[in-house]
Amino acid sequence: MLSINGNIVPVTATGTYKVNPDCTGTYKLPGTTLFFVIGDNGNEIQAICIDPGVVLNHTFRRQFPVKD
Repeated sequence: MLSINGNIVPVTATGTYKVNPDCTGTYKLPGTTLFFVIGDNGNEIQAICIDPGVVLNHTFRRQFPVKD
């Protein structure tokens, strides 16, 4: 799901991702690339679009977090 100006929009996307040993990585979708960092023991991902001229940040959070 995506919220655009408060409107919830269903989204389906297919792409490829790479996770580095330091818990950073890239997620490539057709037409866009995100740089991300995995945090909170894998319960959250902070991502930013790295396409020229685009300013988008994302927060992905587990609905039911995993405890330590």
